[in-house]
Amino acid sequence: MIQEKMDFEEVLNVVGPFGAFQKRFVAVMLLALFPSMILDLKFAFIHHKQDFHCSMPPWINVSKSDDSYEAILNATIPWELDSFGVPRRSRCKMYAAVVNNITTDSADSFNHSMEISCRFGYHFDEVNSATTEFEMVCGNMALLDTCFVVA
Repeated sequence: MIQEKMDFEEVLNVVGPFGAFQKRFVAVMLLALFPSMILDLKFAFIHHKQDFHCSMPPWINVSKSDDSYEAILNATIPWELDSFGVPRRSRCKMYAAVVNNITTDSADSFNHSMEISCRFGYHFDEVNSATTEFEMVCGNMALLDTCFVVA
């Protein structure tokens, strides 16, 4: 069995030039792939990374405009270092509430030596998206992976 090397010019002579059939084939393929491309690109805009942290317990009635908001947030959410060594509020942990000492806005209501996963949902700093709507963060990251596979 003898194998000959074919160069590109010989292949083009056998196949023929880029004609009407090839042009129609490419156009149909592009039209068929366009919806899939849109579905793949939408996640770049819908599931962008947002800054978030655990929501404060419901018995703490304080708005973001209150002077005591930052102090209460520091009392409920621990600080940690991100991957660059910059301190930030923990995204997936909060301090455990002391059951016998719950007051409306006191830092003494939390055990600062015991960190637990978020019990009262999450607070997102940006606009709504699928990530915020379904809380696809921390323990629910599998939902985000599922969305990528399904779409």
